[in-house]
Amino acid sequence: MKIVTTNSYISLMTYGISLTVIGPALKEVQGEIVLTGSELGLFTTFLSVGLIISVLAGGFFVDRYRVKSVGLLGQLLLTLGLFTFSVFGSFPVGLFAFFMVGFGGGLIEIVVNTIISGIYAERRTAALNLLHGFFGVGALVGPILMGYLVESGFGWRFGYQVIALVSVIVLILQLLTKYPEKVSSDKIDFSYFFKIMRNPYTLILGAMILLYVGSEMGINYWSVLYMETNLDIPKITASSFLTYFWLAMTFGRFITFMVAQKIGGKRLLLCLTLFSVLAFSVFIFSRSGAAAGGALLALGLAFSGIFPTVVALGTDRFPETLGTITGFLMMFMGGGTLLFPWLIGAISDVSSLRTGMLSILFFIGLLTILTGTLGFKRIGRA
Repeated sequence: MKIVTTNSYISLMTYGISLTVIGPALKEVQGEIVLTGSELGLFTTFLSVGLIISVLAGGFFVDRYRVKSVGLLGQLLLTLGLFTFSVFGSFPVGLFAFFMVGFGGGLIEIVVNTIISGIYAERRTAALNLLHGFFGVGALVGPILMGYLVESGFGWRFGYQVIALVSVIVLILQLLTKYPEKVSSDKIDFSYFFKIMRNPYTLILGAMILLYVGSEMGINYWSVLYMETNLDIPKITASSFLTYFWLAMTFGRFITFMVAQKIGGKRLLLCLTLFSVLAFSVFIFSRSGAAAGGALLALGLAFSGIFPTVVALGTDRFPETLGTITGFLMMFMGGGTLLFPWLIGAISDVSSLRTGMLSILFFIGLLTILTGTLGFKRIGRA
C-alpha cells in the first residue's frame, strides 16, 4: 500500500501544479487572446463544470470499475487538457482545455481522497491533511515555475507543455503500479446522497467547502495580476509571493494533522478561519509589497488545514459511505471554483479588481461564522 499511497501523493501534486500556473500567466494570456476580466474568469468556470461532473460520477465509477482505471483516466484527461491549453488559439478551445483539466482533476480528487480515507481509516484526519500537503507542494511549484518561464522569455505555452510532460511521467508510474481492485466501503449510493443533502450538518460542511475553495481559487487566480496592477510589483516577485502562500499552506498541512489530534477538528477549524480573516485583511489593505507578501504567507498557514479537516469531519460522520460523502463535498469544491474566480472578474469589469478581491474578505468572514455553528449541539448531532 505504500506505493499506492505515494502515487496518490504525486498525482494530487500534479493537479496542484495545474491549478496554480494560470495566475502568473494571466496577463500574457489576456494580452495575446484579448479577453475581458469576466472572460478570463470563464476558464475556471469551465474547469469547474468538468470538476463537478467528474466528482459526482467518480464515486460511482470507483465502486463499479477498478480504482486504477479511474485514476488513470483522470491523469490522462489532465495531461490532454494541459497540452491542449498550451497550443490553443481560440477562446472556445481554451475553455474546452480547462474543462478537461477539471474533469481529470475531479477524478484524481475522488480517487486519492477515497483511497487514503479507506487505507488510513483509523487516523483519517491526519492522513488527509498529509495527502493535501502534497497538493500544496504542487501548488507552490506552479506559480514560481510559470513566473520564471514567462520572465525568462520561454512563454506561458512552454510552461503548460512542461507540466503536461510531468503528468505523462506520473501516468506511466501509475500504469506500472498494482492498485487494489476495490476500495472497501467506498461506493456511491444516490439514495444516500439525497439523504446527505437534507442533513443540516453536511450542508454546512458543503457550504464551508464552497466558500473556502472559492476564496482559495480567487486568490490563486487573481492575486498575481492584482499585485502587478495595484501595487506595481514585478511579475516574478508577485509570483513568488503566491508561491509563499502555497509554501505556507503546504507546511501548515504537514503540521495541522498533529494539532487536530490534540484539539479536535472543530476547534482547529475555528482557529484557522479566524486567522484567515485577519491575514487577508492585512493583504487587501496593504500598500507595500513586503506587507502583501507577508500577509499571503500568513494566509497560507491559516488556510492550510481547512479543506482536509472539513472533508475528515464529513467522512467521520458517514464512514459507511466514503464515496458518497466525498463526492458530495467535492461537488461544493467544484462550485467554489466555478463561481468565485468568474465573479471576481465580473466585479472587476464593473468596478475594479481591488473591489473584486475585497469580496473574498466577505466570503472568509461567512466561512468563519459557519465554522462557529458546528459547535451548536443540535447541528453537532445532525
